Amino acid sequence: MIVTAPTPRDIDEIYSIRSLVEAEALRRITPSDAEIIEKLENCIARGADGLKSSGSRALTDPQNDFHLVLVSILDNRRLQDFLNSVYGLATSFRFLSMEEEGEARAAMRDHMEILAFLKLGRTEDAIARLKDHIRVSRENLKQRLYKT
Repeated sequence: MIVTAPTPRDIDEIYSIRSLVEAEALRRITPSDAEIIEKLENCIARGADGLKSSGSRALTDPQNDFHLVLVSILDNRRLQDFLNSVYGLATSFRFLSMEEEGEARAAMRDHMEILAFLKLGRTEDAIARLKDHIRVSRENLKQRLYKT
């Protein structure tokens, strides 16, 4: 088995795709989307519980699930098939970024802020927060892998 590290371009492309798709998903979520809001709250609660009991690496799955719940609002099977490959790579990147507890906690706070904006109907604020969250995650990963 051969494992290769993603190139900086791979990272930029994957995180750009995420930013575009997840921003569109946020545009479609309203405060009245109780089921989506509840699932996002669940992801955050699981992350908080995992952080308390097992440390920052326990945030990997709940953080990944948060982003998958966001894009589920798009309800597009073909897009979901495409995203499964993109998110598969993003999940392995996220595992690396959860090594640093400070970064993991910051990511969890970002998710909490995104959700708070959604609940208030402040979609553009949620999108801005999401894009910043993805940008920081991308830069942290590149820093960790390539010491840029």
